[in-house]
Amino acid sequence: MLVIYAIVACILMAFAAQRFVTAATVISVNLGVPPLIVGLVLLGFATSFPEMLVSVVAASSGQPLLALGNALGSNIANIGLVVGVTAFIKPLIVHPKTLKRELVFLYISMVVAWLLIFQGNLGFVQASILFALMLLFLGGCFLLAAKVQNKKNASAAVLVQQQTDEMNTFSAIFWLIIGLILLLVSSHLLIYSATHIAEALGVSKLVIGLTVVALGTSLPELAVSIAAALKQQDDLVLGNVIGSNISNILCVFAIPGFIVSTELPKPIIWRDFPIMIFFTILLTVMLYHRHRLTRLKSIILLACFVVYEVTLYNQ
Repeated sequence: MLVIYAIVACILMAFAAQRFVTAATVISVNLGVPPLIVGLVLLGFATSFPEMLVSVVAASSGQPLLALGNALGSNIANIGLVVGVTAFIKPLIVHPKTLKRELVFLYISMVVAWLLIFQGNLGFVQASILFALMLLFLGGCFLLAAKVQNKKNASAAVLVQQQTDEMNTFSAIFWLIIGLILLLVSSHLLIYSATHIAEALGVSKLVIGLTVVALGTSLPELAVSIAAALKQQDDLVLGNVIGSNISNILCVFAIPGFIVSTELPKPIIWRDFPIMIFFTILLTVMLYHRHRLTRLKSIILLACFVVYEVTLYNQ
Protein backbone atom coordinates (compact mmCIF):
# COMPACT_ATOMS: atom_id res chain seq x y z
CA MET A 1 0.00 0.00 0.00
CA LEU A 2 2.86 2.38 0.80
CA VAL A 3 4.33 1.80 -2.67
CA ILE A 4 0.95 2.69 -4.21
CA TYR A 5 0.87 5.88 -2.13
CA ALA A 6 4.36 6.79 -3.38
CA ILE A 7 3.40 6.16 -7.02
CA VAL A 8 0.21 8.20 -6.67
CA ALA A 9 2.19 11.01 -5.02
CA CYS A 10 4.73 11.06 -7.88
CA ILE A 11 2.04 11.10 -10.59
CA LEU A 12 0.07 13.78 -8.76
CA MET A 13 3.22 15.85 -8.29
CA ALA A 14 4.16 15.64 -11.98
CA PHE A 15 0.66 16.72 -13.06
CA ALA A 16 0.45 19.52 -10.48
CA ALA A 17 3.92 20.84 -11.35
CA GLN A 18 3.10 20.97 -15.06
CA ARG A 19 -0.13 22.89 -14.43
CA PHE A 20 1.55 25.18 -11.88
CA VAL A 21 4.48 26.06 -14.18
CA THR A 22 2.22 26.73 -17.17
CA ALA A 23 -0.15 28.86 -15.08
CA ALA A 24 2.71 30.86 -13.58
CA THR A 25 4.10 31.45 -17.07
CA VAL A 26 0.77 32.72 -18.44
CA ILE A 27 0.22 35.05 -15.49
CA SER A 28 3.78 36.42 -15.68
CA VAL A 29 3.51 37.14 -19.41
CA ASN A 30 0.08 38.78 -18.97
CA LEU A 31 1.56 40.99 -16.24
CA GLY A 32 4.16 42.22 -18.71
CA VAL A 33 7.19 40.20 -17.62
CA PRO A 34 9.41 39.69 -20.70
CA PRO A 35 9.06 36.16 -22.14
CA LEU A 36 12.84 35.68 -22.18
CA ILE A 37 13.07 36.25 -18.44
CA VAL A 38 10.06 34.03 -17.82
CA GLY A 39 11.69 31.34 -19.95
CA LEU A 40 14.93 31.37 -18.01
CA VAL A 41 13.19 31.22 -14.63
CA LEU A 42 10.60 28.72 -15.84
CA LEU A 43 13.03 26.19 -17.24
CA GLY A 44 15.70 26.49 -14.59
CA PHE A 45 13.83 27.06 -11.37
CA ALA A 46 10.07 26.55 -11.59
CA THR A 47 10.55 22.86 -12.39
CA SER A 48 12.50 22.59 -9.12
CA PHE A 49 9.52 23.82 -7.09
CA PRO A 50 8.48 20.24 -6.13
CA GLU A 51 11.96 19.63 -4.71
CA MET A 52 11.71 22.85 -2.72
CA LEU A 53 8.33 21.92 -1.25
CA VAL A 54 9.49 18.40 -0.42
CA SER A 55 12.58 19.79 1.33
CA VAL A 56 10.49 22.17 3.43
CA VAL A 57 8.00 19.43 4.36
CA ALA A 58 10.72 16.87 5.11
CA ALA A 59 12.90 19.21 7.20
CA SER A 60 9.87 20.58 9.07
CA SER A 61 8.81 16.99 9.84
CA GLY A 62 12.17 16.18 11.39
CA GLN A 63 13.43 14.32 8.30
CA PRO A 64 16.30 16.57 7.03
CA LEU A 65 18.18 13.62 5.53
CA LEU A 66 15.22 12.97 3.22
CA ALA A 67 15.46 16.59 2.07
CA LEU A 68 19.22 16.45 1.51
CA GLY A 69 18.97 13.12 -0.29
CA ASN A 70 16.22 14.60 -2.45
CA ALA A 71 18.44 17.51 -3.53
CA LEU A 72 21.50 15.41 -4.41
CA GLY A 73 19.50 12.51 -5.83
CA SER A 74 17.49 14.86 -8.06
CA ASN A 75 20.67 16.31 -9.53
CA ILE A 76 21.98 12.84 -10.30
CA ALA A 77 18.59 11.79 -11.72
CA ASN A 78 18.37 14.96 -13.84
CA ILE A 79 21.54 13.98 -15.67
CA GLY A 80 21.44 10.20 -15.61
CA LEU A 81 17.68 9.71 -16.05
CA VAL A 82 16.20 12.91 -17.51
CA VAL A 83 18.94 13.64 -20.04
CA GLY A 84 19.44 9.92 -20.65
CA VAL A 85 15.78 9.21 -21.42
CA THR A 86 15.31 12.41 -23.44
CA ALA A 87 18.39 11.81 -25.61
CA PHE A 88 17.35 8.19 -26.12
CA ILE A 89 13.91 9.28 -27.37
CA LYS A 90 15.43 11.98 -29.56
CA PRO A 91 19.21 12.45 -29.95
CA LEU A 92 20.12 16.04 -29.15
CA ILE A 93 22.26 18.50 -31.08
CA VAL A 94 23.64 20.92 -28.52
CA HIS A 95 25.64 24.13 -28.59
CA PRO A 96 27.81 24.12 -25.44
CA LYS A 97 28.77 27.78 -25.84
CA THR A 98 25.18 28.81 -25.12
CA LEU A 99 25.37 26.91 -21.82
CA LYS A 100 28.93 27.84 -20.88
CA ARG A 101 28.00 30.34 -18.16
CA GLU A 102 25.47 27.99 -16.59
CA LEU A 103 27.89 25.05 -16.58
CA VAL A 104 30.62 27.14 -14.96
CA PHE A 105 28.22 28.36 -12.28
CA LEU A 106 26.98 24.81 -11.68
CA TYR A 107 30.55 23.66 -10.99
CA ILE A 108 31.13 26.67 -8.72
CA SER A 109 27.89 25.88 -6.83
CA MET A 110 28.83 22.23 -6.30
CA VAL A 111 32.37 22.99 -5.14
CA VAL A 112 31.27 25.78 -2.78
CA ALA A 113 28.53 23.58 -1.28
CA TRP A 114 30.95 20.67 -0.86
CA LEU A 115 33.50 22.88 0.92
CA LEU A 116 30.83 24.35 3.19
CA ILE A 117 29.72 20.93 4.45
CA PHE A 118 33.20 19.39 4.65
CA GLN A 119 33.10 19.61 8.45
CA GLY A 120 29.97 17.46 8.48
CA ASN A 121 27.37 20.09 9.36
CA LEU A 122 24.73 22.11 7.51
CA GLY A 123 23.39 25.07 9.48
CA PHE A 124 22.09 28.59 9.04
CA VAL A 125 25.44 30.10 8.00
CA GLN A 126 26.13 27.52 5.27
CA ALA A 127 22.54 27.75 4.02
CA SER A 128 22.72 31.56 3.87
CA ILE A 129 25.88 31.47 1.75
CA LEU A 130 24.30 29.02 -0.69
CA PHE A 131 21.10 31.07 -0.92
CA ALA A 132 23.11 34.26 -1.54
CA LEU A 133 24.81 32.51 -4.46
CA MET A 134 21.40 31.57 -5.85
CA LEU A 135 20.27 35.19 -5.71
CA LEU A 136 23.48 36.16 -7.50
CA PHE A 137 22.79 33.61 -10.23
CA LEU A 138 19.18 34.75 -10.62
CA GLY A 139 20.35 38.35 -10.95
CA GLY A 140 22.80 37.29 -13.64
CA CYS A 141 20.02 35.46 -15.50
CA PHE A 142 17.83 38.56 -15.50
CA LEU A 143 20.68 40.77 -16.74
CA LEU A 144 21.62 38.27 -19.43
CA ALA A 145 18.02 37.91 -20.62
CA ALA A 146 17.67 41.69 -20.81
CA LYS A 147 20.88 42.25 -22.78
CA VAL A 148 21.50 39.18 -24.90
CA GLN A 149 19.27 37.77 -27.64
CA ASN A 150 20.98 34.44 -28.21
CA LYS A 151 19.51 31.22 -29.57
CA LYS A 152 18.77 29.77 -26.15
CA ASN A 153 16.82 32.84 -25.11
CA ALA A 154 14.92 32.91 -28.39
CA SER A 155 14.03 29.26 -27.90
CA ALA A 156 12.83 30.02 -24.39
CA ALA A 157 10.60 32.76 -25.75
CA VAL A 158 9.09 30.33 -28.28
CA LEU A 159 8.34 27.75 -25.58
CA VAL A 160 6.83 30.38 -23.31
CA GLN A 161 4.57 31.58 -26.13
CA GLN A 162 3.45 28.01 -26.79
CA GLN A 163 2.52 27.61 -23.12
CA THR A 164 0.62 30.91 -22.96
CA ASP A 165 -1.54 29.68 -25.83
CA GLU A 166 -2.70 26.75 -23.66
CA MET A 167 -4.50 28.87 -21.00
CA ASN A 168 -6.35 32.11 -20.57
CA THR A 169 -5.79 34.30 -17.51
CA PHE A 170 -8.78 32.99 -15.56
CA SER A 171 -7.73 29.36 -16.10
CA ALA A 172 -4.15 30.27 -15.18
CA ILE A 173 -5.21 31.72 -11.81
CA PHE A 174 -7.36 28.65 -11.14
CA TRP A 175 -4.55 26.21 -11.96
CA LEU A 176 -1.96 28.24 -10.06
CA ILE A 177 -4.00 27.79 -6.87
CA ILE A 178 -5.00 24.18 -7.56
CA GLY A 179 -1.46 23.28 -8.66
CA LEU A 180 0.02 24.69 -5.45
CA ILE A 181 -2.53 22.80 -3.32
CA LEU A 182 -1.88 19.54 -5.18
CA LEU A 183 1.87 20.03 -4.85
CA LEU A 184 1.54 20.47 -1.09
CA VAL A 185 -0.70 17.40 -0.79
CA SER A 186 1.54 15.24 -2.98
CA SER A 187 4.65 16.43 -1.09
CA HIS A 188 3.16 15.34 2.26
CA LEU A 189 2.00 12.04 0.75
CA LEU A 190 5.42 11.35 -0.78
CA ILE A 191 7.27 12.11 2.47
CA TYR A 192 4.81 9.97 4.46
CA SER A 193 5.10 6.97 2.13
CA ALA A 194 8.87 7.33 1.68
CA THR A 195 9.46 7.48 5.44
CA HIS A 196 7.42 4.35 6.12
CA ILE A 197 8.96 2.50 3.15
CA ALA A 198 12.39 3.22 4.62
CA GLU A 199 11.31 1.86 7.99
CA ALA A 200 9.68 -1.23 6.47
CA LEU A 201 12.73 -2.09 4.34
CA GLY A 202 15.30 -1.12 6.93
CA VAL A 203 16.80 1.36 4.48
CA SER A 204 18.15 4.71 5.64
CA LYS A 205 16.05 7.82 5.00
CA LEU A 206 19.02 9.29 3.13
CA VAL A 207 18.89 6.45 0.60
CA ILE A 208 15.11 6.80 0.21
CA GLY A 209 15.61 10.52 -0.39
CA LEU A 210 18.30 9.78 -2.98
CA THR A 211 16.07 7.31 -4.82
CA VAL A 212 12.29 7.25 -4.35
CA VAL A 213 11.84 10.91 -3.42
CA ALA A 214 14.41 12.18 -5.94
CA LEU A 215 12.82 10.21 -8.78
CA GLY A 216 9.38 11.56 -7.91
CA THR A 217 10.47 15.19 -7.80
CA SER A 218 12.47 14.86 -11.05
CA LEU A 219 9.36 14.02 -13.10
CA PRO A 220 8.62 17.72 -13.96
CA GLU A 221 12.14 18.11 -15.40
CA LEU A 222 11.61 14.94 -17.43
CA ALA A 223 8.29 16.19 -18.81
CA VAL A 224 9.68 19.63 -19.74
CA SER A 225 12.81 18.12 -21.30
CA ILE A 226 10.94 15.63 -23.48
CA ALA A 227 8.48 18.33 -24.59
CA ALA A 228 11.33 20.70 -25.47
CA ALA A 229 13.23 18.01 -27.39
CA LEU A 230 10.18 16.97 -29.43
CA LYS A 231 9.67 20.66 -30.33
CA GLN A 232 13.28 20.80 -31.62
CA GLN A 233 14.37 23.04 -28.72
CA ASP A 234 17.42 20.91 -27.89
CA ASP A 235 19.34 23.60 -26.01
CA LEU A 236 16.42 24.03 -23.65
CA VAL A 237 16.75 20.42 -22.49
CA LEU A 238 20.22 21.15 -21.15
CA GLY A 239 19.23 24.62 -19.97
CA ASN A 240 16.38 23.08 -17.98
CA VAL A 241 18.58 20.42 -16.38
CA ILE A 242 21.53 22.69 -15.58
CA GLY A 243 19.32 25.45 -14.20
CA SER A 244 17.40 22.93 -12.11
CA ASN A 245 20.62 21.43 -10.73
CA ILE A 246 21.89 24.86 -9.73
CA SER A 247 18.59 25.52 -7.97
CA ASN A 248 18.74 22.15 -6.19
CA ILE A 249 22.23 22.83 -4.83
CA LEU A 250 21.79 26.48 -3.86
CA CYS A 251 18.18 26.36 -2.63
CA VAL A 252 16.77 22.85 -2.11
CA PHE A 253 19.95 21.58 -0.41
CA ALA A 254 20.13 24.76 1.70
CA ILE A 255 16.53 24.69 2.97
CA PRO A 256 17.10 22.15 5.81
CA GLY A 257 19.93 24.34 7.11
CA PHE A 258 17.49 27.23 7.62
CA ILE A 259 15.03 25.03 9.51
CA VAL A 260 17.31 22.87 11.68
CA SER A 261 21.07 22.47 12.03
CA THR A 262 21.85 19.02 10.65
CA GLU A 263 24.82 16.75 11.24
CA LEU A 264 25.61 15.15 7.90
CA PRO A 265 26.44 11.46 7.50
CA LYS A 266 29.74 10.74 5.78
CA PRO A 267 28.15 9.14 2.66
CA ILE A 268 26.75 12.56 1.66
CA ILE A 269 30.24 14.06 1.68
CA TRP A 270 32.30 11.16 0.38
CA ARG A 271 29.86 9.25 -1.84
CA ASP A 272 26.92 11.31 -3.11
CA PHE A 273 28.65 14.66 -3.70
CA PRO A 274 31.53 13.07 -5.67
CA ILE A 275 29.05 10.98 -7.70
CA MET A 276 26.98 14.08 -8.48
CA ILE A 277 30.15 15.85 -9.66
CA PHE A 278 31.11 12.77 -11.68
CA PHE A 279 27.76 12.80 -13.52
CA THR A 280 28.20 16.52 -14.24
CA ILE A 281 31.71 15.97 -15.63
CA LEU A 282 30.46 13.04 -17.72
CA LEU A 283 27.69 15.20 -19.19
CA THR A 284 30.15 18.03 -19.89
CA VAL A 285 32.52 15.71 -21.74
CA MET A 286 29.62 14.33 -23.78
CA LEU A 287 28.41 17.83 -24.64
CA TYR A 288 31.80 18.91 -25.92
CA HIS A 289 32.37 15.71 -27.92
CA ARG A 290 30.98 16.45 -31.40
CA HIS A 291 28.25 18.59 -29.82
CA ARG A 292 25.76 15.72 -29.92
CA LEU A 293 24.06 13.57 -27.35
CA THR A 294 23.52 10.33 -29.26
CA ARG A 295 21.56 7.27 -28.20
CA LEU A 296 24.85 5.56 -27.31
CA LYS A 297 25.71 8.41 -24.94
CA SER A 298 22.20 8.29 -23.49
CA ILE A 299 22.59 4.57 -22.80
CA ILE A 300 25.87 5.28 -20.99
CA LEU A 301 24.15 7.91 -18.82
CA LEU A 302 21.25 5.57 -18.05
CA ALA A 303 23.61 2.67 -17.29
CA CYS A 304 25.63 4.81 -14.86
CA PHE A 305 22.40 5.92 -13.19
CA VAL A 306 21.15 2.34 -12.81
CA VAL A 307 24.52 1.23 -11.37
CA TYR A 308 24.37 4.07 -8.83
CA GLU A 309 20.81 3.19 -7.76
CA VAL A 310 21.60 -0.53 -7.43
CA THR A 311 24.77 0.26 -5.47
CA LEU A 312 22.81 2.38 -3.02
CA TYR A 313 20.40 -0.43 -2.21
CA ASN A 314 23.15 -3.06 -2.04
CA GLN A 315 25.01 -0.94 0.50
